Amino acid sequence: MIANKIQFDPHAYSITVRRTIVDDELLFVATVAELPSVSAIADSHSDAYEYVVDAIATLHKSASQMGHRFPDPMTPTSVEHSGRVTLRMPPWLHVQLELEAQRDNMSLNQTIITLLASKVTAQEIVRNATSTISATAKTAITAAALMRGESTSSTPQDSTVGYSAIDFGIMPTTENEKWTQRH
Repeated sequence: MIANKIQFDPHAYSITVRRTIVDDELLFVATVAELPSVSAIADSHSDAYEYVVDAIATLHKSASQMGHRFPDPMTPTSVEHSGRVTLRMPPWLHVQLELEAQRDNMSLNQTIITLLASKVTAQEIVRNATSTISATAKTAITAAALMRGESTSSTPQDSTVGYSAIDFGIMPTTENEKWTQRH
């Protein structure tokens, strides 16, 4: 029996292509709402779109090969989430956002969306990294305890207190080992 596997689709991401003029040359810039640091610049709308789709696919492949979670595309809007929000902000912030939009040659709306998306993506990356580091540390602590001949049931699960770099095989314990590792 063949399992139904959902294929990764880089076209499912929220891609925006905008015209811009740089040094009197008309260019197109493609950006991805879910991946704010990903963009592509080209001479045509279709090229910019295809380049950013290729970048998404390449990044997804790299993340998969390294065992990292890749951000999912935004889900289709629902009745509860129309995508329209009324926002009140202090005038100084409004001015700063407007200046940012002008510097980036974007609309105020697109600037706010890009900034919000980058914040959400950054928080997701930190959560994933923290989870991975925590799991790796617990595995290393358990391995160190086993190397000492200790029972893993007495191994601390949420802290590295009492363990050093020697426990993890990072630092040599004798002069002979120091020489061997250097040569």
